[in-house]
Amino acid sequence: MPTASTQGIGWPARGAVPQTGAPDEYVEYRVAFDSTRPVDASITEVIETLFIAIFLVILTVYVFLQDVRTTLIPAVTIPVALLGTFSVMLAMGLSINTLSLFGIVLAIGIVVDDAIIVVENSMRLIDDEGLPPKEAAAKAMEQVTGPVIATTLVLLAVFVPTAMMGGITGRLYTQFAITISVATVFSSINTLTLSPSLYGLLLRPSMKKRGWFFTKFNEFFDRTTKPSTAYVHMFVRRVALMMVFFAAVVGATAFGFMNVPGGFIPDEDQGYFYANVDFPTALRSSAQGRCSTASRKR
Repeated sequence: MPTASTQGIGWPARGAVPQTGAPDEYVEYRVAFDSTRPVDASITEVIETLFIAIFLVILTVYVFLQDVRTTLIPAVTIPVALLGTFSVMLAMGLSINTLSLFGIVLAIGIVVDDAIIVVENSMRLIDDEGLPPKEAAAKAMEQVTGPVIATTLVLLAVFVPTAMMGGITGRLYTQFAITISVATVFSSINTLTLSPSLYGLLLRPSMKKRGWFFTKFNEFFDRTTKPSTAYVHMFVRRVALMMVFFAAVVGATAFGFMNVPGGFIPDEDQGYFYANVDFPTALRSSAQGRCSTASRKR
């Protein structure tokens, strides 16, 4: 069946075998090969990674924004984008599998980018220009609406063509590309609609006093950004040198692409191995059974 899946067949089969039972007491049966176990293990690991990614993204946003109210706004983008993505997947007949879940894990870090840009700009207007939260949100949206739409279109230009690839490779990556593309679109819609409303309701001027952790973090961050800013100013005035460096990076990338070994899919532990045992033609069946039992114990 074209719509059949390994889990859709394996789970009912495992449940039906104990109910059927053996024909008599002298017959023993067991499942010798079950291809659903490595798939189940992979999906479980991806789901665990998904929750870990959500936690790390929210933690990182909080460390940099250093305010619970400000962190809440980008954090809301994650469930909104995921809910919209799952709805579109259901409408398109897609399934929850390792590739679609992998796309969702990657999308977790993408969907909060636009909201972080807008909330940072809103906080800058509140702190530097003294605007009320609602006016700061409106002015921030006037300034960053274009960049938000542009970044969304750039991401879609990368992933949408991947969803249109043909052959078996296209079948493998279609759900992955659709997942990220849909999550990106819902993230942008959320940033342009729901998030500005939350800015006007939740944002407040930044606190002047911060805890020792944030104080030390800001001092360290300032020390690390000043040298990089100085390098940027220096290289901006040396266009020819930077073009040579860019050409060298492109050449190194092409060299690595041509020399790194390729393959269809990466090797993965499937949880089983095969062993062939050959017996002489004249060997009795009882002796073959004893040899097979001994080989299984080893």
